[in-house]
Amino acid sequence: MSDDLRQQKLKEAREILQALGFGPRQSNDIACYTLLALAHLQPGDGWDRATALLCQIKKIMDFIREYYGTSYAPNTRENLIRKCPMS
Repeated sequence: MSDDLRQQKLKEAREILQALGFGPRQSNDIACYTLLALAHLQPGDGWDRATALLCQIKKIMDFIREYYGTSYAPNTRENLIRKCPMS
């Protein structure tokens, strides 16, 4: 998957979070990736394909790693939860 598509989808997620009133700390990369994982959107997907899946933090982390190439260590789960405005 193209890095350009990944970066574009991350940018779009950030714009959505900011449009919803989240500030810079709440629209960080972790929050953007989490939004994408919760919406189950891969880099090439349009936002019309978004779903409202509920999932566990491990599944969110797995999705981010698989589709966006960003890995978070297992011991960062609490950090991910604290920095994500959707949690």
